[in-house]
Amino acid sequence: MNQQSTSLRSVFVSGLALFAMFFGAGNIIFPPMLGVQSGTNLVAAIFGFVMTAVLLPALGIVAAGTSTTGVFGLTKHVGLIFGRTYTTIVFLSIGVLYAIPRVATVAYETSLHPLLEAQGVDVSPGATGEYLGLIAFTLFFFAVTALLTYSPGKLVDRVGTWLTPALIILLALLIVVGLFTLSPMNAAPVEKYAQDPLAVGLLDGYNTMDALASIVFGGVIIDSLRRAGYVNPRKLFKATIGAGLIASFFLAVVYIGLAMLGARTPAEGLENGAQVLSASAGLLFGNAGQVVFGLTVFLACLTTAVGLVGASVQYFQKLFPSVGFNPMLLIHLLISLVISNLGLTLILKVVVPLVLLTYPVTIALIGVALISIFVRFELRWSFRLAVWTAAVFAAWSSLRAAGLLSLDAAWDVLPLSSIDMAWLVPASIMLVVGLVVDFNQKLPKLAAEEVPVA
Repeated sequence: MNQQSTSLRSVFVSGLALFAMFFGAGNIIFPPMLGVQSGTNLVAAIFGFVMTAVLLPALGIVAAGTSTTGVFGLTKHVGLIFGRTYTTIVFLSIGVLYAIPRVATVAYETSLHPLLEAQGVDVSPGATGEYLGLIAFTLFFFAVTALLTYSPGKLVDRVGTWLTPALIILLALLIVVGLFTLSPMNAAPVEKYAQDPLAVGLLDGYNTMDALASIVFGGVIIDSLRRAGYVNPRKLFKATIGAGLIASFFLAVVYIGLAMLGARTPAEGLENGAQVLSASAGLLFGNAGQVVFGLTVFLACLTTAVGLVGASVQYFQKLFPSVGFNPMLLIHLLISLVISNLGLTLILKVVVPLVLLTYPVTIALIGVALISIFVRFELRWSFRLAVWTAAVFAAWSSLRAAGLLSLDAAWDVLPLSSIDMAWLVPASIMLVVGLVVDFNQKLPKLAAEEVPVA
């Protein structure tokens, strides 16, 4: 095998791994429910969903690729203290405090829990069977996560070479058989999809949180490609974009397929996408359907957990260089294990304000980074003014969600405040101001390691 084919394989495997890292529990259950609820407005709704659940994360990967150090290089443009604060909040909110334990809990609830219930085990809330089942499952789940995350240089190869093909095969089995076996229900859309299905689909995709994950996973992919021999910054950037395109293609195909499957599934009495998928698996494969569905969700959750743990461990190792990889990995797994068994009701109250705080800053970072690709001068004030402005309005939105600020009258007059995007217009205005200042100064473009940190 020559060097070029080896390099192309690295990009393809990285793209598959990136797809699997994005495709977690939430991603697998959102599209089927969208298919059920949007009814005859499915096309518009899924188009909006793909725009924000696929295109926005893809742009995040491209933005991360503009720096050879991923999110670290991006945030340096805004300032060291700001960058460290922001990245720490991001890694905690999609890491050990929420996303990692959450995927373990969801994997249990949609795989082992129904099987135990079918065997007559009492798995009602607070029951001994539920408690012991969750502990046993999460111990197994995080033990497998540890094995796959150990040796970070091989993480992407393990996920992309082995886990992702298995996940894609199971998804294809559900989707293809469903599309050729079940007929469209042609149901009327529920109220929220009846008026403006495109806008609702956009918001559904926005809520996947994948834009946050994109700049995090981007660093993992960049590190993997660098290990594969992409040391030239230009070639590394192109390889990163290639991996992002591969991941985006599979995400779009799977999302559309799952939404179409949902539109073909009788959903009376079903309350969420997990129940819709479980029902469709049962219709297609009988008693074996639950096993197929459970394996699919388990692999989706596992690949996401591996990606999140790997990225978070790498970040906190750089933050605390005196702590080795193995101790840092153990800390992550122990915290995630404890939280996944304590339940996430209280944490959800903290996570919602964190998401409202971090998402606008992330989108602002992505937007300016993409603009920087097409200019030959440093975008110092473009980054700072746009991101700082987004952060101010995001902090306001976050405090409102936490019940610590109640300036509703002022908030309601802001454009797009009804969908928690009041930051967009002010940040866009300040971006234009920053671009004018940067154009007049035309400072030479700096490498990531040369970006001022103050």
